[in-house]
Amino acid sequence: MAESNPQNYSNHARFDPAFHFFLAPVFGVALVMSLVHFFYHLRESDVRDNIHSFLLVLFAVALLVMLFKERLYALKVQDRVIRLEERLRLMQILPDPLRSRISELSEDQLCGLRFASDA
Repeated sequence: MAESNPQNYSNHARFDPAFHFFLAPVFGVALVMSLVHFFYHLRESDVRDNIHSFLLVLFAVALLVMLFKERLYALKVQDRVIRLEERLRLMQILPDPLRSRISELSEDQLCGLRFASDA
C-alpha cells in the first residue's frame, strides 16, 4: 500500500487512539478504583471482603500489564520488520564488497537507515 506522503523521522510516530485515549486510561482508572476499594475494605474485619478486594487489585494489575505487554510485542515485531526491510534494501543498493558488512550494523543503525535516502 503506497503512502500519500513519504515517511520521515518527524512524522513516523503516531498515536493509536484506541490504545492511548481509551484502553490505557480505562485500565488505569480500573486499577485506581480497585486500590480505593481495597483500602476501603481493609478496615473491615471480614476476611472474605479483604480477599475479594485484593483479587480485584491483582486482576486490574494483570490486565494493565497484559495491555502494555501486547503493545510491546507489536513494537518488537515492527522493529524486526524494519530491520529486515533495511537489510534487503542495503543488499540491493550496496556494491558487492560492502554487502558482507551489513551484519555489522547495529539494530539502532538499521532503524536509523529507514529515514535515509538511497543516495
